[in-house]
Amino acid sequence: MSSEHSKNNKIQSPWITQKELASRWQVSQSTIINYRNKGELLFFRLPGSTRVLYPLDEILKLEGQHTTKEVQIRQQQLTEIKRKKPVVSTKPQKEWRV
Repeated sequence: MSSEHSKNNKIQSPWITQKELASRWQVSQSTIINYRNKGELLFFRLPGSTRVLYPLDEILKLEGQHTTKEVQIRQQQLTEIKRKKPVVSTKPQKEWRV
């Protein structure tokens, strides 16, 4: 029963990996490393480990601070745009004989 309980209750981690962050921002992992080395990103790494984690709440704050009104409006417009159906001709096709 405890395994069913754990499957139904997904716990979202308060941390995000470097690979996940790079994918989220659509940049390379080396770009994330550069931001980290410049001190622009808070991160967590255990001594002697190579695994780096970033606090998700800080990432969300950073995204909120750097999201401009124009970007928010554009994102809203993109969600409102619906695909138009292709125009299909009602004329019958001609038979071509050579």
